Amino acid sequence: MTDFLEENKSAIKIAGILIGVTVILVIINSVVTNIVNAPTPKKLLTSLATTYYEDEYYNKLVDAYPEEYNIILKKHEKEGLKISVKDFITIYKKIDLAAFDRNKYSMCDFDLTYVTIYPKSPYEVDDYELKITEYCIDPKATSESEDK
Repeated sequence: MTDFLEENKSAIKIAGILIGVTVILVIINSVVTNIVNAPTPKKLLTSLATTYYEDEYYNKLVDAYPEEYNIILKKHEKEGLKISVKDFITIYKKIDLAAFDRNKYSMCDFDLTYVTIYPKSPYEVDDYELKITEYCIDPKATSESEDK
């Protein structure tokens, strides 16, 4: 056994280095993935608005007004449909609000932080644009200004 180890000493060192580098790369990839996928107010609002518009609002509108739904959506094309975080909390009773964690990201006013959905012609379920308005204060900036 010791002869085998002596004969393959350099190969064993290279294998150890490659294993170490692989472990480091996996850890780095995991950290980067967690950072990229971390909830933010913008990601949460985009997700909520997409779900609401495509799965609820649009379908109910088409079911209720199968011939006129496009006329109704056209009326909202310019001003859009505004839905605040507070509205989403009312609509969806259980929302993970981690994106608005006061310590991690920013303090957001749930009435003034909203998404506007702009339906677009030809008014199919995925014909719309989103505009997100965040009324948030950076807690780091607030704490620094309070210290002075």
